[in-house]
Amino acid sequence: MRRLSLTELVEFNDMLAGTVRGNAPLPDAIRLAQEGAGRRQRELQQFVLDRLERGQSLSAALAERPDLFDPRYQQVVAAGEEGNHLGAVLEAFSRYLWQLIELRRSLSRALLYPLLVTCIGYVLFVFVGGITTSRFVSFYRDTPMPLTPVLSALNVVYSNILYWVWIPPLILLLSWISWMYRRSGQLQLGRAESGVLSRLPGVGRALRLHRLANFTEIIALLLNENVPFAKSMYVAAHASGDAELIALSREPEALPAAPKWSVPPFLRWLLELSSGNHDVAKTMQHAGRMYRRRAEVASEWVRLLAPVLFLVFGGGAFTFLYVMTVFYPFTEMLFRL
Repeated sequence: MRRLSLTELVEFNDMLAGTVRGNAPLPDAIRLAQEGAGRRQRELQQFVLDRLERGQSLSAALAERPDLFDPRYQQVVAAGEEGNHLGAVLEAFSRYLWQLIELRRSLSRALLYPLLVTCIGYVLFVFVGGITTSRFVSFYRDTPMPLTPVLSALNVVYSNILYWVWIPPLILLLSWISWMYRRSGQLQLGRAESGVLSRLPGVGRALRLHRLANFTEIIALLLNENVPFAKSMYVAAHASGDAELIALSREPEALPAAPKWSVPPFLRWLLELSSGNHDVAKTMQHAGRMYRRRAEVASEWVRLLAPVLFLVFGGGAFTFLYVMTVFYPFTEMLFRL
């Protein structure tokens, strides 16, 4: 059985968050949730229900099926149970998952127009460029002028067109399939966070800001309820899903010696104050809202700039090829006449 996709994980997590937040016992709430769930979700809920009725904890039940539940998600649930704030932790993680899905869908939609431009450019390059190159070669052969280096190279390229003409359409087809796959939300958690789109400029920063916002909001909630700092940081770090914060949460005393890039200066200062028993819960709440606003702004910039970048690098490449196959040989011919 394949591991849960992002959308399936969000659906399952939202169900758990709602049931944990309610007053009804978790097994009874899961039974009610099964009535309107799909087949796969019902199977997952029944598996969890069986384990809960045997007296196992929720995290122990999830740990039995590493083939279904991502290890990160298991850590989030275990941290929420340990901190006795499972509902808040699940809601925070659900927000992060939805942010991840929406950001990837926005980037995938941004690929559509550049993909169409690339298709049109490729058709022009193959047909118009091929016809133009053959006409120029015929003209040069009827004159004493030798072929230019660019025209000679283009003649070799179009003479072997059957060997390469199918490769770019195949790449575009695979890109389209990948685009539809990512837009549908079927990508798994680990691959969604480390895929090609996540390496684009600005995407990693937007995701990091969303994780920092989740971390500060959860730790503010826990500190406000007088949960010890070490446990608050451990639970909030795992709920955020940030690798650097998770590593620091295992050794909070190592915070002053942590690399500067691992924790932003303002958040580092707040964490150092919290470790010294200062009451910074309200300041943490303000910091959470600040990081949330910054994350939303960063995500919006990515949505605005991504189509432009894709168009420049995708459409610009074929525009350059079109110029080299049509206008450059023509201007060279005029200069030689």
